[in-house]
Amino acid sequence: GIEDVRHHFIVVKGGHNTGPGEMFPGQSQYFPGVFHAFCYGIGGTMHSLPHLIRHADAGKRKLWKGNDFKRPISNRGRVQVAALDDMLTRWPVSRVLTSPYTRCRQTATPLASALGTKSRIADALEEHQPPERLADLIRSLAGESVVMVSHGDIISGYIGMIAAEGAKLDGPLRWGKGSVWVLDILKGKVQRGRYGPAPL
Repeated sequence: GIEDVRHHFIVVKGGHNTGPGEMFPGQSQYFPGVFHAFCYGIGGTMHSLPHLIRHADAGKRKLWKGNDFKRPISNRGRVQVAALDDMLTRWPVSRVLTSPYTRCRQTATPLASALGTKSRIADALEEHQPPERLADLIRSLAGESVVMVSHGDIISGYIGMIAAEGAKLDGPLRWGKGSVWVLDILKGKVQRGRYGPAPL
């Protein structure tokens, strides 16, 4: 059962209210059997299911006149964050990690509050970091249930890296604002990744 799960990683890019086995309404093709695999394992072996989440919508970089570090999420982004809260509170989460950028913290903080915890800064999730740093961070958190909020360049680099290592990817190679990659990890190796687009 859920109480037996040893580690469940989450890197968040968006979400929506769901039922078991369906990360987004009408999008179960992206997440077939995820809930069952999480609770009971596949072939009798427990998997971890990291979620890689990109920050919610924050408008266009080129239209923001201030320091990009401080660019906030938009009204659309706030709706996406609310959808994330509905989705991810269904999973056992012990920690929420985020890039220090404002748009990531504004995505992570409400989720952490809904889960009864606080979001923590992780430099490996910051823009322009090599994907190996994210891989190292995920490995260092084995045994915990963690949500991670990051940027498009970090997530795209990591997805590209695991694809090159042989992970099977379901869904398009995309990482839009408010979207989620869910990863199946067995014995420290990513076996599969499933993409869920943003709710709007």
